Amino acid sequence: MKDVVKMNKQTGVLATLLAVMAVSALAGAFALWSEDLSISMTADTGEVDWEFIDNSWQSKDPCYLPDDGDPESTAPLSGDDWNLYPQGTPPFSSPYDWSGQSPVRVTKDVGCDEVIPHDTDGDGDWDTLEFNIYNAYPFYYTQLTFDVRNNGTVPIKIAQVWIDENCDNTIDHGPYHEINKNEIEDQGVYLFDGDILMWWGNNFGVQLEPLEDAAMGMDIVVVQEADENQVYNFCVVLQAVQWNEYDMVVSED
Repeated sequence: MKDVVKMNKQTGVLATLLAVMAVSALAGAFALWSEDLSISMTADTGEVDWEFIDNSWQSKDPCYLPDDGDPESTAPLSGDDWNLYPQGTPPFSSPYDWSGQSPVRVTKDVGCDEVIPHDTDGDGDWDTLEFNIYNAYPFYYTQLTFDVRNNGTVPIKIAQVWIDENCDNTIDHGPYHEINKNEIEDQGVYLFDGDILMWWGNNFGVQLEPLEDAAMGMDIVVVQEADENQVYNFCVVLQAVQWNEYDMVVSED
């Protein structure tokens, strides 16, 4: 009888051990199935950035050119002025009709202009052009041209130009004008209470890939209503947006 009891106890202990081992194995299986799966992912965003290309800016009548009294055909680097007249006969008055008119070279060096670049945020890119017109008079004409480069990593489009009157190197003095493609195509923009008429040139809305350039510019004429003894000073800044946001900024209506 004692042997039977002893055997039963041993059998019970063995069964208990087997049960514990089974539970332990099952717990291990559950632990394996509940392991977390983690995925590491990195996303880099691009950069929207642009600049006026160094020394690309040019004006029609820079102040550093000399007065030699010769027309452009014999002295292309003369400082002699350019004039632009509307259609009709003097005395001219608003509203002007400029259709089909072209600037003409005169043999006097009276007015002149100056371009000063600025890096307003210290990132090493020219982001603002200051333009000054000195000693101008009615129907004095000049032109400002420059090249723009996409130096970011995302394709961009030039959406608007900001013109700030009476500036130094920032767009914060005013009055300032936000000009887009639609406004320029209509009739140009008057600045300084109607003293100056400006037509913007080309390449609004043109897509620029990274490191791609585009030429831009404006025509400027002082009209009959201009006051005497004025120095016209304004700054030019462009608004560039990523290529797929242009239509959100500029209505194509």
